[in-house]
Amino acid sequence: MKSYREMTKEELQQEYEAMKQEYRKFQGMSLNLNMARGKPCKEQLDLSLGLMDALNSDADMC
Repeated sequence: MKSYREMTKEELQQEYEAMKQEYRKFQGMSLNLNMARGKPCKEQLDLSLGLMDALNSDADMC
């Protein structure tokens, strides 16, 4: 494939239409992607629940 700089106006238009069609195909899939990294799952969050109860407002921190 030629680089975009080497393409003629007509070739660029064809490439644009092809990419637009491919984009519409992905839109039609109704994907719901979460690309977050390091997001803990429910089980990992449940492990830390005990820490929330370790100290209360009556605890003597001294």
